[in-house]
Amino acid sequence: MLKVNTNVIGIGKTGVTAVNRLADGNMPEIRTAVFCVEDEEPALRAEYVLKSKYDFVEHKDKFFVTSDTAVFILADCTDCLEISLACELAFITARMGGFSVALAYMPSSVSPRYSDACEALEELHECFDGVVRFNESYCDDFDTEILRFFEVLSGSMSTEAISGLGSFGELKKLFDKQKDIYFASVASKVTYDSHAYRSKCLELRLCSQTYVDTASCLDFFYISGGPVSKNILDIYTDPIKKINIAFMNTVNTYISDNNSELENGDFVFAVMCAE
Repeated sequence: MLKVNTNVIGIGKTGVTAVNRLADGNMPEIRTAVFCVEDEEPALRAEYVLKSKYDFVEHKDKFFVTSDTAVFILADCTDCLEISLACELAFITARMGGFSVALAYMPSSVSPRYSDACEALEELHECFDGVVRFNESYCDDFDTEILRFFEVLSGSMSTEAISGLGSFGELKKLFDKQKDIYFASVASKVTYDSHAYRSKCLELRLCSQTYVDTASCLDFFYISGGPVSKNILDIYTDPIKKINIAFMNTVNTYISDNNSELENGDFVFAVMCAE
């Protein structure tokens, strides 16, 4: 369970869909909100529906309950209006003393809007404390990847985690990066016999997006509904560690077993890195 005051805000259709999926999950410690037009309201499952940045300010006493507050904002980099609103929310978060992280959805590099999206990504870097980049075609889909992102983050902050994030300061350090942070995950069953193949696919997904061999940070997350399988953990971590051999001293592994958010026999493995 996330041990800090956590807000997740979706902007636009992509962000709303992802927050809806998250709101259906088993993570009541996360406060959810969305910005969207009126005709989308019937499909909303977030705790708060906001029409403007002023609504966010009006509810500041609910969003910023403590000084240790994290605000994750989901936005599509192909929409300049969404990016503008996201940046305004980041400024408000900074004024309230919170820590802001953009979860940015990027189009394919062959998309005609890719160049504009890259400029939007740079704008997010100027306003947010950290930016996690989710690239089209390199994840199952944005809302699934977002769900896994918060599953492993929540697991890593559980008081029962074998190795976890112990404080708000450690959470900030995880995302406080000057360059794009890349995230990749896989959800599976302990009994599957295709883990080597899945591991290779995950490794290729990372390597095709960034320079894993020169990544300045490398964080592994493993949450399991039952006991930890060291064999499976090694299958997923070892290939990436071998690529990043020159930076082995910066590798962190967060492990949470017997996690109540998963069925026994299920696990989620994820890796996060930045150049």
